[in-house]
Amino acid sequence: MNGQVRNIFYLIFAAVTAAMLLALFGGLARNLTPSFRARLEKKASSAPLLRTAKRSGLTYEAALGAPAEALGKPVLWCVNISSSQVYLPPGRGKPLDVANIGEMPVELYGKYSGEYDCRNALFEITGVKTFDFEGARAVRLQASFIDYQ
Repeated sequence: MNGQVRNIFYLIFAAVTAAMLLALFGGLARNLTPSFRARLEKKASSAPLLRTAKRSGLTYEAALGAPAEALGKPVLWCVNISSSQVYLPPGRGKPLDVANIGEMPVELYGKYSGEYDCRNALFEITGVKTFDFEGARAVRLQASFIDYQ
């Protein structure tokens, strides 16, 4: 009889624990559902641009070489953020001015992610910035962040 009471106690404990976990996960799912749904909608809206960017395969060098042809085009580049500036690795030789850098998810594009660590991001080329300093000329692409992959 003692063994039966112990088994019943374990069954009741397991049922109560399962009910509590189910309630906890139900509450979490209810809170996460709007943000999950918003992410799915964002991915669906950026999917055509993502396909266009993959198909075109526009590189950083090609966009710098013919900026007028690159304007308004979507690109998919692996980038990192260092000191609040976006770069295409390796190193810092390929800077990209991103107008809406604050929209890039911090958890994916950490401010101190390193010079070689990068994540894919979908951008639209919006302009070209030219710097002239004592005869030296530098060109930098400007872009708008659309989505991450």
